[in-house]
Amino acid sequence: MVNKRNLLKILAVKNDRYIATYLTRVLDNLENVGNQEQRYSIWAIVVVFLFVILENAQISSFSIASISFTDVDFIPKVLPVVYIYLVFNLKVMSAHKRDMQNTVNFLAGALYHQQETRNLIEEYRNSNAIHVLQPYGFLDTMTKRINQDPSKGKHFFQILFLLPAIVIPAVPYIAMVYMLIYVRMELYDDIIGVLGFWVTIAIFMFLLLYLTKEFLTERQRARDNHALAREMEKEEG
Repeated sequence: MVNKRNLLKILAVKNDRYIATYLTRVLDNLENVGNQEQRYSIWAIVVVFLFVILENAQISSFSIASISFTDVDFIPKVLPVVYIYLVFNLKVMSAHKRDMQNTVNFLAGALYHQQETRNLIEEYRNSNAIHVLQPYGFLDTMTKRINQDPSKGKHFFQILFLLPAIVIPAVPYIAMVYMLIYVRMELYDDIIGVLGFWVTIAIFMFLLLYLTKEFLTERQRARDNHALAREMEKEEG
């Protein structure tokens, strides 16, 4: 979550051209991150399919362009490392993308006077573990609707709609566990297999630390934004 105090410094310039230029730069960065995120997602899917193919097919060699591989046993041993590396980067890009989307919403709303600044700040005051997960867009939309309409009946059904989106982010980790189990049971017979197994686990642990840090940062920024909105409300009162 973006710290709105920093964005208020930009708005304090009171120069629409400057704000529009900054907004354009953020939009360009958002597009670049989105394109990169798409490429990494495709590669992650390719890695999973390649692992499944090598697991079930009896392939002793293959060629790519003019390069021939006569011993492919090592490939499924290192694919989990490649896969978790891609997932790690996807999570980092998702966090950056989320912050940039919030920045765009805030600056665009302020620039085109769609909402009062205090309301824009208050819009992002709620933050929890859901915001750290993917897919961000669907989760963000649903949680906003829940916040806007807190009635118990609708709240219950909206939570039910959220459940599939909460399960979806677990799919990459299920694929990782599947690959690790296979490597441990079938390919844990040389240094490459051992290293592939433990390096994957090490990167996954770093990913858990990163997600924990993101969660705590989100919570703190949410509190800061909530306090800022209350301060501005008192000043206006």
